[in-house]
Amino acid sequence: MMKFGHSVINKSDSGVVIQVDNGDTHFLTHDEYKTFGIKKELVRFPNESDYCEMSIDWKEFSDQTEFDTETFGWYNGTRIAIKK
Repeated sequence: MMKFGHSVINKSDSGVVIQVDNGDTHFLTHDEYKTFGIKKELVRFPNESDYCEMSIDWKEFSDQTEFDTETFGWYNGTRIAIKK
């Protein structure tokens, strides 16, 4: 499940209209849209056993696979695990 899942409905000079997973629509300015979906998460990198806190832009997190306590996916060219 992708957190902050959304679709862009309309773009204009003043901002962006998005529809989130639950069907609600929201208007965001361009600056608000740039940071929409960015959240501090506990992240584990490959070959590491400890988590570190990192700001994740969920719009850039792709090919997600969920397991019991982690969500795996690609972020900036690196496969990471995010603690649920």
